[in-house]
Amino acid sequence: MTTDQIYLDKTITIGIPAHGNSKITKVCLDFLLKSTKGDFELILVDDCSQDNGATRNLFLSIKQFHKNLKIYSFDKNKSQFGSMNCIFCTATGNNIIFLSNDIFVTSHYLNTLIKVSEIDKSFGIIRGISNFVDNGKEKYNIRESWDNIKKMSDIFSYSKKVCKKNNKFFEEDYLTGDAFLVKKDVINKIGYIDDIFFGFWADHDFSVRAKRAGFKLIVAQGAFAWHQQEANFSYLDKQTLEKKKKERFKLVNMNWKKFKKKYNLSKDLIYNNINLVPWNKLNKIEFKKSDFIDSQDFSKFLL
Repeated sequence: MTTDQIYLDKTITIGIPAHGNSKITKVCLDFLLKSTKGDFELILVDDCSQDNGATRNLFLSIKQFHKNLKIYSFDKNKSQFGSMNCIFCTATGNNIIFLSNDIFVTSHYLNTLIKVSEIDKSFGIIRGISNFVDNGKEKYNIRESWDNIKKMSDIFSYSKKVCKKNNKFFEEDYLTGDAFLVKKDVINKIGYIDDIFFGFWADHDFSVRAKRAGFKLIVAQGAFAWHQQEANFSYLDKQTLEKKKKERFKLVNMNWKKFKKKYNLSKDLIYNNINLVPWNKLNKIEFKKSDFIDSQDFSKFLL
């Protein structure tokens, strides 16, 4: 299969974390490597995968395909946002593209994110659209039958079609952190991921701080990435899956309480409708020095 490739230089960092499920991570990396060329920085984070070294070995094998590579391996699970923090703290690129390991991207997706980011200096965080974005907003999701998506080439073709068809973008109140581009200028001004959050709401917090600092959050409608929905749970047996879902629900609510406390939101505000959060009011408050989150040292986890 021949695919279009985008050349990315050292000004671009791409970071991908994984917590188990090396099979889906391999597909994610296959898509990325088939879509790119150049000496961009690639950062891979093994978030304490319990898979007998499969994820670690997969990451190490990428060295033969991409030279500008850093691999970090945690000895304790830090969640997706702990991994994101590692990527943010160690990236050298001016633009950092974060991808969850169940997101499959193409050259058209990457090119669109980068092109939109160049339109205005105030565009601080840019994300695309998908077949599934779990954020309560339909305009992020393309709703149609996906029966024709059967193989890798189908996703490449569909992404190319979306890119050609739609060059529009719009500003948003908050962005969720499954896949996005963030400029290093944003991190330099607002800091890193707030580690009071574990697994959830850290991306919303990061969005609020970015908006308060004067940056715009942008959705590029021509950037389509495939989300292999719940792929990171697909390999689990039924009993373990139910346990994971219960743990996930508890984590969502625990971190939601932390978010409400940090931003002085009503204790009665419930999570099941995120759009009831007064985003406009939150985002209008001026960014203060005390809002800055310091970096962390991840050097001991570097392989």
